Amino acid sequence: MVPDEIKEQLPHSAAEALPASAVEQRIVLLRDLFAARVDQTVASVDADIKLVFSNAITSMFATSLWIILVGFLLSLLIPVISLGNEVKPAEVERDSST
Repeated sequence: MVPDEIKEQLPHSAAEALPASAVEQRIVLLRDLFAARVDQTVASVDADIKLVFSNAITSMFATSLWIILVGFLLSLLIPVISLGNEVKPAEVERDSST
């Protein structure tokens, strides 16, 4: 999980103690390595989050399309019920001729 570039900078034993200037150089090098790694990871996570979000929205619209289609087909099966007094066609013709 730790890159080899970073592992190389760590001493392997107490006998390999470094002077303070070498330690400072390694700290600066490690900081730069970590900063580059952090920027790369942030960019990767940002792109992945955008991809996952767009896939979720696309899936939601695809599912809602089928639900709307089923609802529309079911509404075609509902019989028509009149809301007011039912007027017979013969009465309408008599009323309009007078």
